[in-house]
Amino acid sequence: MGSAPAENPDPRRVQDSPDSSGENERILITLPVFNEALHLGQLITDLRKVTDLDILVIDDGSEDDTPAVLQRVGASCLRHNRNYGKGEALRSALKAARAWGYHWIITMDGDGQHDPAALPVFIRTIRSHQADFYIGWRQGRGGIMPPLRQISNGISSVLLSLFAGVRFHDAQCGFRAYRTAIPGLDACREQGFQYESELLLRLGRLDLRVDEIPIATRYIGSSSRIRYLRDTLAFLRLLWRSLWW
Repeated sequence: MGSAPAENPDPRRVQDSPDSSGENERILITLPVFNEALHLGQLITDLRKVTDLDILVIDDGSEDDTPAVLQRVGASCLRHNRNYGKGEALRSALKAARAWGYHWIITMDGDGQHDPAALPVFIRTIRSHQADFYIGWRQGRGGIMPPLRQISNGISSVLLSLFAGVRFHDAQCGFRAYRTAIPGLDACREQGFQYESELLLRLGRLDLRVDEIPIATRYIGSSSRIRYLRDTLAFLRLLWRSLWW
């Protein structure tokens, strides 16, 4: 699927003190990207201003200058030889995190719509051991997010909550953190955007602690890769199939 991890001559290692339980759970920040050369360099720079945790980019077969940007900023990267979809990128991130001994994975979109300033809140919350899975809850979306995106997000959040049995106020938010050892992660089969929805549905069938973290809404005007008709049908098929899991 993808190439081996690119060597990084100056990898950013975890610079974090042990928590109150005496453990030091390792956290990996992952950025699944496809043709995000315009925003990616600044995003990684901003992340490094707020954390010393390791950052891994999953380049899902980008056709723009993404590889050159990653080389310029010295970011560690796994690259797919073609575009498989966001779900496959997240699956590669999880496999890498497990293989390299990380206990937690934080996922953020590579287009800059997730504010790096919220990252320390995620990290502190992880260290508090209050839950096994965290998802961002974007605040103040009205007037910032396009109306069609607001409607789509609202409807999908309600439906996912009903089918999963867990209340999600912002089910489409890709700013998440979860334990790499969660068994339900291995059952996810979706390759595209529906992977994130499938993950929430499967989490609802497990006895896990799930929590939401309020974050600011940033919409920078980049074109969405969501195709509403196709992805809506795929979402409905996913909900239907979930009834027989």
